[in-house]
Amino acid sequence: MGDLPGLDLDTLNEWRSFANRDPNPDEFLYRRLLLAQSKALAEGIPALFDPRQNYQALFLPGNLLNQDSIVRRLVKEIPEEDWQTIEVVGWLYQFYISERKDEVIGAKSKVAAADIPAATQLFTPHWIVRYMVENSLGRLWLESHPESRLREYMPYFLENPNDNSQGEKPSALTPQELTVIDPACGSGHILVYAFDLLFEIYKEQGYLERDIPALILTHNLYGLDIDERAAQLASFAVLMKARAKNSRILRKPLALNITAVRPTHSQTLPPATELNAEDWQPLVDAFKDAENLGSLITPSPFDSEKLQWQLDNLEASESLFREYVPALRGLLLQAEFLRNKYWVVVANPPYMGDGSFNDVVKKFINNNYKAGKGDLYACYILKNIELCVANGSLAMLTIPNWMFLSSFEDLRKSILETTFLESLVHNGRGVFGSDFGSCSFVIRKKVYQDGLGVFKRLFDKQGSVASNEELEQRYFNNSNYYTK
Repeated sequence: MGDLPGLDLDTLNEWRSFANRDPNPDEFLYRRLLLAQSKALAEGIPALFDPRQNYQALFLPGNLLNQDSIVRRLVKEIPEEDWQTIEVVGWLYQFYISERKDEVIGAKSKVAAADIPAATQLFTPHWIVRYMVENSLGRLWLESHPESRLREYMPYFLENPNDNSQGEKPSALTPQELTVIDPACGSGHILVYAFDLLFEIYKEQGYLERDIPALILTHNLYGLDIDERAAQLASFAVLMKARAKNSRILRKPLALNITAVRPTHSQTLPPATELNAEDWQPLVDAFKDAENLGSLITPSPFDSEKLQWQLDNLEASESLFREYVPALRGLLLQAEFLRNKYWVVVANPPYMGDGSFNDVVKKFINNNYKAGKGDLYACYILKNIELCVANGSLAMLTIPNWMFLSSFEDLRKSILETTFLESLVHNGRGVFGSDFGSCSFVIRKKVYQDGLGVFKRLFDKQGSVASNEELEQRYFNNSNYYTK
């Protein structure tokens, strides 16, 4: 009871007296406790439990404690050990949207903006997350700090027997400089593992363990998603990861660097007398179709400090239009995230062939990502390269057809001319069930014509399907390891 503000013995006794008049007293009390817990969590996790909107009670199903209720099923049908990892949130969310996803994909028509999240959400298997993060974030740190023992924590790290030392090396990075973004973060699986690796990096540099979680959330981890609920779950996942390291972290709300990419509308701006519309209109225009385009948007340059100053003045005024400030701060934040550069970009991007593009998506991609117009994921390869700093690292999981189809020739040319492919794992089919195949790779944002990358192929027979467990085992088989 001490963990729930306002809940004392008198309050609990009052609830019991009300419960005795209810047909189902146990459920009445359970529901009250659940709502009280949500209210308490709103202080530390406002992104998920919005304290300004008291709507939780409307969404609690009836018969919460019945034998066939959702609560009972969650407890009975999901093994206890699965609840020990925060990634279970992502699996549950993918299951939640799976029915709508099948409907949208099965319709074989243009995908409407409201259906893009369901059509493009895929949960990334943990072994691929580790490959991507360890060979991007981990490699950057090892190059910057040759004395580091981080290698001991990275079983999925691919050693390269070739000497690539002639390539430009990063200067000695500090832990706070290692910015990591997932521009299609879903429920946060990639960010959660990046947290683990960053924690070890901070720890070996002598930081106090209780201070590290807040430093990581403040300085290192960034996430964006077209799906509001997914961004909220990603916020929850990294906060729970942080709380496991410091149980007091929720006592003060943290401003996380994770947000949904929200669309703007004609009523986004207050009258010109309240803000300088000329300064804000380019941002409003850039995100007018954000529900279709998500993180592919790159707003034109803007003066962030000037815009922040205008919002501070409006918020401090007596104006009736102060209510615009929270939405405009959100607009400015997502614009900053999409204009900033990061040392590490890691993503399992949306997959959608050009035949499913609606008119808004098709026109935007033809104007901005022509080399990747064959599929949404190919556009994200180009966008993610753009998000990297020079000599930064990009890791992705994608469909493999960009490697050989003629429609992706311009994309391949762009990758080869502007970056260095450090490693690639051709998974074959099976990562997402009986799929079209997948590959995961790490690209360095530097031109290094003489460099030799590391490559693995996890299948022998073209078209064969293997389970994720089999593919992970094959990953550690060095007979499929080669350089070129």
